[in-house]
Amino acid sequence: MLIGVALILLGGLLIFSIATRVKGEIAYVKVSNQAVMQISLKDGSYVANNPSNVIVLTEKPEIDGFDLTTSSEVILLEFGKTIVVYQNLFYVRGALGVVEIQYKENKIRVSKEKSPYNICSRQGYSDVAPIVCLPNFITIEFSNDTDVIIG
Repeated sequence: MLIGVALILLGGLLIFSIATRVKGEIAYVKVSNQAVMQISLKDGSYVANNPSNVIVLTEKPEIDGFDLTTSSEVILLEFGKTIVVYQNLFYVRGALGVVEIQYKENKIRVSKEKSPYNICSRQGYSDVAPIVCLPNFITIEFSNDTDVIIG
């Protein structure tokens, strides 16, 4: 009887915590624990820590190890610096290769990455729980504070 009451209380606490969780408004993309960009979860707009390191493409690139290729060029990504943007996709270079981050419907996910078990790409979309790509030294953290400036 006591176990049943404890399970009911824990279930209620879980439902309460899920119902009252605060969703993030901004996703911070970090490489080696240094913020390289922030993505608004309201509309997918982004602000790079160093705008001169951003390359905006008009066609979807293919990931080729540590680089990206398009029909007309090969783009060399510098670890923790270069950011490539194509529509709602963001590319940063991790320790093991290029990581593709996708924005969709107020959430973020890692859609492609190279790592032994592909754990961060299997985490799915998030706007609350951090996404951690340990082998690539990339993390995505969420915040509600829209006044935070990275730099």
